[in-house]
Amino acid sequence: MRVARILLSMAIAACIFGCNDGDYVVEPTNSTGACGPLRSQLTIQDRMSQPSSVFSVGEPIRFSLSIANNSPEIVRLAPAACAPVRYEVFDFAKRSVWDSESGRVCIAMVVLVVFQPYEQRTFDATWDQVATGVVEPPGAYTAHANAGNFILDANLATQLDCKNTLNTSAPFRIQ
Repeated sequence: MRVARILLSMAIAACIFGCNDGDYVVEPTNSTGACGPLRSQLTIQDRMSQPSSVFSVGEPIRFSLSIANNSPEIVRLAPAACAPVRYEVFDFAKRSVWDSESGRVCIAMVVLVVFQPYEQRTFDATWDQVATGVVEPPGAYTAHANAGNFILDANLATQLDCKNTLNTSAPFRIQ
């Protein structure tokens, strides 16, 4: 019975963290964007799909994370959230103002993202600059992409913790 309560508590905590609305303060971290054979690169694009770091108020902002498997082996990535990549936007005070997972219902099961040898994939999300029903004001922001927690080898036997290293951040401005 005690073990069941502990497991239930862990499941509730995971759901609260994974399905949060974004009203919590998180310190974004910069990293190399690499873990084992995987490399990631975050691009922020304007409405014309051009890389940019400056946007007009109300202009849709597209976040694009490319992940490449640079090895001759199949690599499996265990996502950290409901989708393969979770995007967050933080304001100058490091408060989360948008989260791509907001409003999603998370099912408590891990679906692995499989990368074939030398395969590259891109995961996108678009933010309309609306937070809590209001367009965000001009200012400095940081986009944060979390691509996953663990990489598993082809036999699912070896697990490499990528919690911090596949996270990638990039600054941008709204004016």
